[in-house]
Amino acid sequence: MSNNNDKSIFFGVHVQSFQLCMGLLSLLCLSLVKIPTALFTNSDWSHGFDHPLQGWDHLLTMIAVGIWAAQLRGQAIWMLPFTFVSVMSLGGVTGAASVFVPNAEMMILLSGLVFSLFIVRKVQFTTQINILIVAFFAFFHGYAHGQEISASASLLSYTLGFVFATLILHCAGIATARLVALTFAFFLGGNVNAQDSSEAVVKAKSKTSNNGTVELEEMIVTADGRANDLIGMTGSASQGEVSQAQFEYRPLSRNGELVEMVPGAVATQHSGSGKANQYFLRGFNLDHGTDFTTYVDGIPMNMPTHAHGQGYMDINSVIPELVKKIDYGKGPYYAEVGDFSSAGYSKMFSMDKLPAGIFKFTGGEFGYYRTLLANSNKVGSGDLLYAGEFNLYNGVWQQPEDSKKFNGMLRYTLDKGDWGLSINGKGYTNNWTATNQIPQALVNAGTLNLYGTMDASDGGNSNRYSFSSNLWNKGSNWKNDANLYALYYDVDLFSNFTGYLDNRVKGDQIHQFEHRVQTGGNIEHTRYNKLFDFDMDNTLGFQLRHDEIMGVGLDHTVNRQTFSTVSRSNVSETSVGIYLKNQTYWNEKIRTIAGFRGDFIHNDVTVLDTGTHDPNANTANSGNRGQALVSPKLSVVFGPWFKTEYFINAGFGYHSNDARGTTLRFDPNTGTALDSNTARISPMARSHGAETGIRSNFINGLNSTLALWWLESDQELVFTGDAGTTEVNGKSHRYGMEWTNYYKPTDWLTLDADFALTSARYADIPQGETNNYVPNSVGRVITTGATVVAPNGLFGSIRLRHFGSMPLDPSGTYWAGSTSIVNLGLGYKQKNYKLEVDLFNLLDSTANDISYAYQYAYPASTSPQTGILKHPVEPRMVRATFTLNF
Repeated sequence: MSNNNDKSIFFGVHVQSFQLCMGLLSLLCLSLVKIPTALFTNSDWSHGFDHPLQGWDHLLTMIAVGIWAAQLRGQAIWMLPFTFVSVMSLGGVTGAASVFVPNAEMMILLSGLVFSLFIVRKVQFTTQINILIVAFFAFFHGYAHGQEISASASLLSYTLGFVFATLILHCAGIATARLVALTFAFFLGGNVNAQDSSEAVVKAKSKTSNNGTVELEEMIVTADGRANDLIGMTGSASQGEVSQAQFEYRPLSRNGELVEMVPGAVATQHSGSGKANQYFLRGFNLDHGTDFTTYVDGIPMNMPTHAHGQGYMDINSVIPELVKKIDYGKGPYYAEVGDFSSAGYSKMFSMDKLPAGIFKFTGGEFGYYRTLLANSNKVGSGDLLYAGEFNLYNGVWQQPEDSKKFNGMLRYTLDKGDWGLSINGKGYTNNWTATNQIPQALVNAGTLNLYGTMDASDGGNSNRYSFSSNLWNKGSNWKNDANLYALYYDVDLFSNFTGYLDNRVKGDQIHQFEHRVQTGGNIEHTRYNKLFDFDMDNTLGFQLRHDEIMGVGLDHTVNRQTFSTVSRSNVSETSVGIYLKNQTYWNEKIRTIAGFRGDFIHNDVTVLDTGTHDPNANTANSGNRGQALVSPKLSVVFGPWFKTEYFINAGFGYHSNDARGTTLRFDPNTGTALDSNTARISPMARSHGAETGIRSNFINGLNSTLALWWLESDQELVFTGDAGTTEVNGKSHRYGMEWTNYYKPTDWLTLDADFALTSARYADIPQGETNNYVPNSVGRVITTGATVVAPNGLFGSIRLRHFGSMPLDPSGTYWAGSTSIVNLGLGYKQKNYKLEVDLFNLLDSTANDISYAYQYAYPASTSPQTGILKHPVEPRMVRATFTLNF
C-alpha cells in the first residue's frame, strides 16, 4: 500500500523515474537545438566534443551517471564524474592504439541499462564499489571514442574535446536531478530560508534552526573595491571590483581611463576627445568596443550597427566622481552577459547619494577647463542626486580641438529594506575638432609636425539623452532585479584617415552619421535553496533590446560638405536573451556555477541610397535576417585553502555583426556583386574559451590573482563603417597570462601592479601575407602604481602605464613600438576642501598613443605609400584642481 506522505512519490510517479525521464528529455532538447553543428567548428577538439553527443547510448549513460551521483550525494557528486572521465581517457588511448577489447559495444549498451536501473531503484553501494562500477563502464565508452579518432587528428585535442563534452553531460544529469528535486520541493511545500543583502555577500556554511529550516549565514564585506576580500564571491580569477576609493586619488586624463581600471585593459584615443576611445584587451583590438561590453546603471553602452563601427562604446557621458563602483569580468564564462562580451565586461554603478555636495574646478595647460557641481538631498523617503559637468579643451594639436562637453544627471533612489528603486535621467552633448593619425614618415621628414593633421576640418558632434529605472525586491529566500531604459542618441563624425588616396583632388574625408532610439529592459529572478544537503542559488534572467536606427550612413565630404553618398539605410534590430544559472556549494571547498544562455537577433534593413543610386541594388541590399545561438558556461571553484581559491572556467560567447553586412549583396561604392565570403554575413559570430586561475589573500593585505586563458573566435568578419563594406578576417586564436596584485600594507599606503601577456594569431595565414599576426593586438600590458594618503591630509599618487609588442599587419612587417607613460598626482585634503596638482606624462614621452599600418597618399601630389600612421600621446601637462564640499 502506498504511503501518501512519501515525498519520493509525486502524482503517482517516483522521483527517480521522473529524474530519468527528465534526463531523456534533456537529450531530446540537445538533439533538437543541434548543439554539435551550432556551437563548434571542424577541428580535432570539436570532433572529440561531438562524438559523445552523437550516440544515444553515450548520452544516456553520461547523463545517468550525473543523476546517480546527485542521488548518492556527498563526495559522489564529484568523485563519480571525475572517475568516469579519468578512466574514459585511459580507454580512449587504448582504442586509439588499436588494442582489441571484446564486446565493447555490448558493454556500452549494458551501462545505460544498469545506471537507469540504479536511478529508478535508488541503488546504493559502498563508495569503493560505486567507483569501480563507474570506472568499469567508463573504460568501454572511452575505448569506443578512441577507436573513431582519425589517424591525422591530434590525440590530445580529440581527448580534451570528448572529456569536456562528457563533463557537460554529467553536469546536465546533476542539474536534471537538482531541478526535479526543486520542482518537487515547490509542489510539496518544502521551503528553505536564505539571507540576502544588497551588500557584497558570501554564502557560508549553513545552519539548521529549531523549526528545521535551513538558514544561510552571510558575510558582509566592508572594504572598498580592489581591497575587498573576494574569496568565495567570484566565479573566476578574472572577475573583480573597483570602487571610487581606487580612483579618488588617481590622475585621470580622460573618461576612457575608467575602462583601464580593469586589469589588462588599455584605452587610447586617435580622433579627438569627443569620440569613443579605442580599447584593447586580451589580444583584441576592440576598436571602440566590439568584444568588450559595458553597462552603466543597467543600460548597455555598446551600439550595434553603429555608423562608425560595430559595438561602438562611448562612455563620455559618465561622470567619474559619481561612479560608485565598477564590476568586471573577462572571458565568455558569465551567463548574465551576452553580446560583445567575448573578451569581457564591465558594469558601472552610480552613486545613490553624496555624503556632501561637490563643487570642483580644474584648470590646466592647452586650454583645459572643467567644472563639476553635484549634490543630493532627501526628497520624501528617498534621495535625489543631481549633477552638472562642463568641460572645455583645446589640446596640444596644431588645429585646436575646441571641445565643448556637457553632462547632466538626475537620480532618485528609494530603499525600503526589502524593496527599492532608482530613476535616472541623463543628458550629454559634445562638439569637437579632431586630429587623426598621421604618417610617421612625414613626421620624420619634417613635412608634418608631430601634432599636425592631414585634414583640419575633421571632428564631430554627439548627443545622448536617456531615461532608465531600476527596481529590486527580496524575500527570505529570493530576490528580483529589473531595469527598463529608453534613450536617444545621434552622432556625426568627419574623418580623413588616408589623405588623398581615393580622391586625388578633393581628398578622402568621410562623414558617418546616425540617429538612434534604443529601448530595452532586463529582469532577473534568483532563489536560494538547500537541496540534497547542498546550498544553491538558481537564477533565471530575460533581456530584451531594440535599436531603431534612422538614417545611418556614409558620405564623402570636403570640409564637412557632402559631395557624394556611399550608403544610407534605416535599420531595426531586436535582440532577446534568456539565461539560466545555477551555483551549487557541494561542500565548503567545492562549488560550481553552471549556466546556459540563449540569444536571438533579428535585423531588418532598408537601404535608402548607395553610391550607385541604383534602386535595384538598394532593394537587393535590403532585407531581414535572424539567428539564434545557445551558449553553455561552466565554472568550478575549489578552496579556499590557506586563503587561496582555484578556478576552472569554460564557456561560449559571441558578438553580433553589423546588420547592414548581413543583407549586403552588392558593393555600395561600385555596385559589383560581392563574393560568398563577404555577402550576407551571419548576424552573430561565435567564440569559445577556457581559463584556469587562482585568487589568493594568503599574505595579509595583498589581493592577488593569476589566470591562464585561451580564446578562439570562429570568424572576425567586420563591417567597415569607413567604407560601407565587409572586411574578411578568418578564425583566430588567442591565449595569455594575467597577474594582478593589490597590496595595502598600511592604512596610508596602497600598491598595485598588474601584468598581462597575450599572443593573438589567425588560424591561417591571410592571402598575400607571410605570417598570421592579428593586427593591433597588444601583446604586453603593465600598469603599476603607489598611492600615499597621510593622516595630516597630504596625499600623492604615481602610476606607470605601459603597453607594447603590437604588430600592425599580419606579416609582422610593421610594429607599433612600446609606450610608457608616468603620471604623478599630489595634493592636500581636509574635511571640506581638497587641492591637487596632476602631472600627466611626467617624462614627456612622444611615443604613440595608437598607430596603424595601411596605404595613404599625402599631400595631394604624392604617390600612394604604405606605412605607419600614428597618433602620439599628449606631452607633459599640468592640471590643478580645487574641490569644495558643502
